[in-house]
Amino acid sequence: MPPDSQESTFRVRAIGAARSGNPAAARQDLQKYIEISAEEASKSSHHTDKAPDKSVGQLEAEAWIAFAEGKADEAMKTLRSAADRQDKGGIDSLAVPAREMLADLLLELNRPAEALAEYQAALKNSPNRFDSLYGAAQAAQKAGNSASANAYFTKLMEISAPTADRAELAEAKTYLATASKSK
Repeated sequence: MPPDSQESTFRVRAIGAARSGNPAAARQDLQKYIEISAEEASKSSHHTDKAPDKSVGQLEAEAWIAFAEGKADEAMKTLRSAADRQDKGGIDSLAVPAREMLADLLLELNRPAEALAEYQAALKNSPNRFDSLYGAAQAAQKAGNSASANAYFTKLMEISAPTADRAELAEAKTYLATASKSK
């Protein structure tokens, strides 16, 4: 397997293990990610005495591990740092944006108004991204912002194929049907 695929695999495994409540396994996968990243960096760059900055991927994994260990403030700070860095450097179109991860974290911490603001920022960089639209709709709904929830659920339905069969779309249809009846 190519090293960049290995890096990606261990980063995703670390985040998945952390989000599943297994920080010990997440730390092992993070360590493998760091080792592969360092090995690749040493092959492709000039040697310097300066330690390389942590990658956005490493910061994301560290943030979710901190969250799994009950360190919510540290997790938010680390994910915000990753999101800010990614906003400056560009977002890989195939990866979950760090800003979206920060919004997900805030939603899990029951901070829906803050989560909504982060989803909105994520959508500026990645317009019409399914998970960001769904998250924004959920955050708006939980924050009591029915106009925004309606707008995001409507947009989610617009970008999805009519035959798409996802739980998020069923939730959107139910919300929109209920919202139209209450008007």
